[in-house]
Amino acid sequence: MALLILTLGLLSSVLILYSCIRLLSTRRPPNFPPGPPTLAVLGNLHQLPIKKQYLKLSELCRKYSSNGLMGLRLGPSTYAVVINSWKVAGDLLDQRGAIYSSRPFFSAAALVMPAPGDYHLALLQYGPKWRKERKTVMEFLKKSEVEKRSLIEEAESCQLKTLLTSPSKVYDLLVEPARYHEHGRRYHGAIIMASVFGTRTKAFVEGSLIKRFSDTQDDWENIMAPGGIPPYEILPFLKLVPEFLTPWRGWRQKVESVGRNQHRLYREQFLRVRERMAQGRSKGCFMEDLLRRQEKDGYSDVDLEYIGGVLLEGGSDTTANAFQTFLFAMAAYPSILKMAQQEVDGVYGSGKMPTETKEEELPFLTACLLEVLRWRPGFASGIPHATTRDDMYEGSFIPANTAVLVNIWGINHDPEVFENPEVFDPTRFLRYPRDSQRSRGEDGNILPGRRVWSFGGGRRTCVGQDMAQKSLLLTTAKVVWCFDIEAASPDKIDTSVNGFHGGILMGPKPWEARFRVRGEDRKCIIEREWEKADAYLREFE
Repeated sequence: MALLILTLGLLSSVLILYSCIRLLSTRRPPNFPPGPPTLAVLGNLHQLPIKKQYLKLSELCRKYSSNGLMGLRLGPSTYAVVINSWKVAGDLLDQRGAIYSSRPFFSAAALVMPAPGDYHLALLQYGPKWRKERKTVMEFLKKSEVEKRSLIEEAESCQLKTLLTSPSKVYDLLVEPARYHEHGRRYHGAIIMASVFGTRTKAFVEGSLIKRFSDTQDDWENIMAPGGIPPYEILPFLKLVPEFLTPWRGWRQKVESVGRNQHRLYREQFLRVRERMAQGRSKGCFMEDLLRRQEKDGYSDVDLEYIGGVLLEGGSDTTANAFQTFLFAMAAYPSILKMAQQEVDGVYGSGKMPTETKEEELPFLTACLLEVLRWRPGFASGIPHATTRDDMYEGSFIPANTAVLVNIWGINHDPEVFENPEVFDPTRFLRYPRDSQRSRGEDGNILPGRRVWSFGGGRRTCVGQDMAQKSLLLTTAKVVWCFDIEAASPDKIDTSVNGFHGGILMGPKPWEARFRVRGEDRKCIIEREWEKADAYLREFE
């Protein structure tokens, strides 16, 4: 009898505990934005895939939200809201930036970087340190710095399309089109490397500086991607589970390796600049300016190392991905490529390679780039924001410390703003040249240049978006002037989302491209321009 009573008591305790967990795990704050039903403990985690999360978020928002704002519960105690419409993004991120400009805690970043793990500007929580570093980065975008970079950019864009016969065997699109992906990453990384650290990165080969950076970036993105490390901050009980019983076996060693490689790379470049300055060999790079006023600004060496590293990250990978997507789209839609070529030829003719490109002179090519950024945005799922205090929006309550998932894909594919959003149609930006009328800033004024949401919004808007767009316009103008771009197997090119990577950065999966020079006269011009560019770039060797 006693055993029966004990057994019944234990079962009752388990049932009570389970009921409490289920109740706590499914309860939402009063008036929280609507969302899908939750499960005990997991909340809505089971509904979020590791790959291409932006598609699932868009699907759930269409089903459960009437205005593009959806609420989720992640684990037993973490709240999140999803922004999936142009209007909500403008209302919250732009008009209420003081509330929606922080970041959640990223445990992966804290583990990768040196203690205390708060050196990455893009991931810093809103506050004095973030404001100070953002102001410093904006210095990199002032007119004098942009003018210095324009010479580097012009020279590097020539290598992207040039044959050079030398012992170093540097080839780009003219000779090795099969390596177009590497050429794009080298080119965009080389511009920032020379501008920030005064170092030339001439070839994308094993052991080279740009290849080391690229490999480290790939590892860093894998760690930061959903599922990259155990989500202890969402499911704390996982700390009690032996690591060998989880999908994350060996994750600590991977994180430590990424951290060592990343910091070593950034520190090497920082120390190289300091050494050159001590020897009186100035290259006029941005890091030299930062070192001259380091004591006045109050930055540590590690601060400056990561400011340089973050600039390198922000100016290379995302821009390179957009460039890859542009090439992919031009091969997939040859009639659009022809229209872009006709426009560029009309401005520059056949005897001069494009230089100092301007949007007003190349409206169709500019529209192609905007459509690339809208159609297949680099950060399709965005980087989460976080609220700093409670807020109400259209009757919904959003608590402080709520993660804000800005679904860039959903916003850029909002049918209320873009008709037939899945269709690649650059002419939409010629018919409606300023979609910025749909988004107003905190002061009520129309935000200039807000034609796509691919660069984020509010106080977290990418400070380098103008630089990225100008760089892409110059590069793509040169490419379409020089080459016909084709797919080796047109029937195998997949323009749907299945043809794109599902990681943290969105870009086309490997495809075989062909670049045919548009005449012998243009080939001679490419080679001649390269000789002048190479002479200039030797200053950074």
